[in-house]
This record gives sequence, structure tokens and C-alpha cells, in this order.
Amino acid sequence: MEAAIVFNDFSHSAANYEHKPGYSAIVVDSLTRYVGANNVLGAVVDVGAGTGKLTRMLADRGARGIAIEPNEQMRAEGIKMSAGDSSFAWLPGTAEDTGQPTESAGWVCMAGVLQVTHAPQALSETRRILRENGFLTVMSRLEDLGNDPIHDEIEALISKRVPNLRRAPQEMRRFLTTLPSLLTSQGFGDSLYMEASQEEMVSAERFIASLRAAHDIPSQIGLERWETLIAEIGRILPTTETFPLRYRTHAWTVTKA
Repeated sequence: MEAAIVFNDFSHSAANYEHKPGYSAIVVDSLTRYVGANNVLGAVVDVGAGTGKLTRMLADRGARGIAIEPNEQMRAEGIKMSAGDSSFAWLPGTAEDTGQPTESAGWVCMAGVLQVTHAPQALSETRRILRENGFLTVMSRLEDLGNDPIHDEIEALISKRVPNLRRAPQEMRRFLTTLPSLLTSQGFGDSLYMEASQEEMVSAERFIASLRAAHDIPSQIGLERWETLIAEIGRILPTTETFPLRYRTHAWTVTKA
């Protein structure tokens, strides 16, 4: 019998997580130049690295450091996907307890993770491991609702079929509105905000696989009903071999004051 899916538990997501889109190359390019990732003093630490989507983008741009992921299945997938690239060492740990030495990091990245942590404790831990004037980047990638008719139609269908769901993207959007004041309250300064829209060409098969990486909806309605809803979503997707979907990456970068 398959174990029940739990909200914010990514154990079942690992196998399909690579089908989800990555982060804006424009944002990642700009950030690596801004922080000087090739020669930043101290390690680059990707906290909550998942399967390594951001980790590999950083490695491709010359960054070196440590990928920290608490979930065993996600970490194993990240190690597999990064095979042959030793730019980042993969270690267990959490945002609240990274296990890294004090003032050892030059740049800490958290992509899509801070909102599911005890944020003040995670930011305190970040300050501990960052060197003086080191950088913290908090990043998210969300569907570009209002600018993508396919995403809009899917969201309308989900809301119609299962109203009053607790949705992870909605929680992320609410969290992002509080993030600047949270970072300031935790003693970070010199804030830089970047935002960019990105277009991903996907097949229906890849998109359906990415849906199976979700934790929020199946944790509330069960896998059987979720599969029925996925099938209904599949019927409204374009029939072309691939089609464009729009996403938006947001990134806040602050320094340890």
C-alpha cells in the first residue's frame, strides 16, 4: 500500500521533480556576476537544494560549494543528476541546522525553501555560517498567472473541481509579500531584487509528470482523485508536440550587515 502524501513532504516527488521548470537563466546569470560567484570568499551553499536544479545552474557558471538537502530521496536524485560534476558536495542538513562551520560561506542560496522552514531560525543559521558581507539569495519560481492562458485555465479547473484547497503556490506568493521586511528584521542589508519571466517549451508528457511531483493537492484529496484531476488537466493541454508555458523567477539578495 502506497504511503499517504503529506503537505510539504517531498519524499514522493523526487522521481518527477526534474520535470519541473528551473529558474530564469537571466536572473541566475545576473546574480552570479553580482556576488562574484567565481571568486566569492567562502563556499557557495545551496540550502534545500532539492534535486539540484539551481545547484547545477550555479555549477555551470563556475560556482563551487555545498548542496544541503534534508530529504533523502531528493538528495539521492540530486547526486544522481549531478554525477560527474564535483563542483558541489551533497550533504544532509536543514535550513535551521546546516551543519556548516561558522563564517564559512560567501553566498547562501535558498530556492523555494525558506517559506517551509522556521524562517527566523533559518535566517539566524544563515547569518551564522555567512562571512562578514556575505550574500544571501532567496529565490522562487512560480507560474506566471495572468500572462499564460494555459496556466490560468488549469488553475480555474482546479478551483472549480476542488474549491478551498490549501495551495503551495498561493502560500509562496503570500510569503513573498512579507519577505523584504522579514530579511530586514533579521539584520540583513543592501537588498537587491531581481525578477524575470521565462518561457519553457514542454510536452504534455513532461507537464503531466511535473504535476505528479506535487504534494499540496494529493495530500488533501488523495492519489486516486488526484489522478482523475490530472487526466482532466491533460485533456485541456495543447495537442502539439511541445507548447510554451510562462513562469516567473523572483530573487531577493541581501548582505550580512
